[in-house]
Amino acid sequence: MFGSLYYNFWLALAGFTIYFFARFQTNQAPISVILFGLMWATIAFVVAFILRGIIGYILYTPEPEVVEDELLEDGTGRQPEQQIDTVVDESKRPSQEQSEEIAQVVQTMLQQDNK
Repeated sequence: MFGSLYYNFWLALAGFTIYFFARFQTNQAPISVILFGLMWATIAFVVAFILRGIIGYILYTPEPEVVEDELLEDGTGRQPEQQIDTVVDESKRPSQEQSEEIAQVVQTMLQQDNK
């Protein structure tokens, strides 16, 4: 949802305040003015949830959908040249000896930086 509960409380306070100041100069009993003000505050609090839901729905940006016509045989929406190669060529992976040599080079470079 959009916003937070603070918006709900502010709207409830505004509802109570508007009703209270509109009615406190009338001939109504003070307790009824306060009770009806609390009723309007509760209504405004609930209306704020509805407004936040509507605003959140309007501002929601969904993920782009893949149209079924564009799906390939393998179930992805990518064209063959766009597909990511997930299989790593074993010859491109460093061997144990190469990784030890790389580690030694990095250590010597760090030692030279510290001097």
